[in-house]
Amino acid sequence: MKTGPRLFTLTSADNEYDIYLVGIDMGDEAIVYRRALDGEKSHFGIHNSAEEALRTYRLAIDLQLIWDDVRLLKALSR
Repeated sequence: MKTGPRLFTLTSADNEYDIYLVGIDMGDEAIVYRRALDGEKSHFGIHNSAEEALRTYRLAIDLQLIWDDVRLLKALSR
């Protein structure tokens, strides 16, 4: 079932403000962007979902998936 677009970040598992990459999950695919750090090249990626992107990038670094719409709702409810 397709859903509307949802923004997400993949962050350090220890610190949700240490952002590894940002993305948008379109329901049938997810597009991610990672900004260049320390001479690396910035890159884009396409995955089947935000969860698949997390599984892929978690192979290299311990990450967590944060849905930014949920984070925004929590901030607004304070």
